[in-house]
Amino acid sequence: MERFFLHLSYKGTRYHGWQRQPDVLTIQQVLEDALSQILKERIVLHGCGRTDKGVHASQYIAHFETNSKLDNFDLVQRANRILPTDIQLLKVIPVERFRNAQRHARSRSYHYYFHGEIDPFLNEVSSYCSDSDTWNLPAMQRACGALKGKHDFRAYCKQPDKNKDTICAIYDCGIWKPEGRNQYCLKITGNRFLKSMIRILMFQLWKIAKGQWSVTDLQRHLDDQELLPFINTAPPQGLFLSKVEYEFLSLDNTLDTTVAHSDQWHLVDQ
Repeated sequence: MERFFLHLSYKGTRYHGWQRQPDVLTIQQVLEDALSQILKERIVLHGCGRTDKGVHASQYIAHFETNSKLDNFDLVQRANRILPTDIQLLKVIPVERFRNAQRHARSRSYHYYFHGEIDPFLNEVSSYCSDSDTWNLPAMQRACGALKGKHDFRAYCKQPDKNKDTICAIYDCGIWKPEGRNQYCLKITGNRFLKSMIRILMFQLWKIAKGQWSVTDLQRHLDDQELLPFINTAPPQGLFLSKVEYEFLSLDNTLDTTVAHSDQWHLVDQ
């Protein structure tokens, strides 16, 4: 029995998230069925985390074990022949059997894209915000600064009591935009994220940018763990899991050609 990491990407528009569920289409189900068909054995995948319905991943990592010998066996090519075009396998990496795609992840980065441009091609991968060109971006950037560090994010989680704890360490957080375009991206990196946490934070950052909330309000809920009176989430289509990092593995995200690698995007000033 050998263990492998899968490096893959997917557009989550028509899926009910990563995790296999009864009676709905999920990423895990489609991948497991494809790999089981190719390897002629039941394959069970263990993902680096869950993504919600409609959320995308430009880099996602999962592991599985197989009795098949994959030497000189092009699993990437074979899998992509039968996978739908909105799920693509990028790399298969042999690892030691104790390596775990979820538990051994050192950090995760997410991008949340939103825009104010009339562009139907953006709308499946970015959230349309009609008045975003009038928003107070420096205030939003200051709020991103307040999120950095180790905090209790109980107030910014849909189901806080289902977690052993709600403490997360945020290593980096900021708003980016390309020069001359009404497009924006929240880039956030941390050791872990709670259920719907990023989409809840994105909605609150939008309120700050529109003057309906303040950085002080955001900080108070972090300090006191006072639950928000109403839990609102930004739409799922703007959210991408963009990078998963491991101490023992180096993976380039060749699909991430926007915020992380493009000179056209710059960090918004405070």
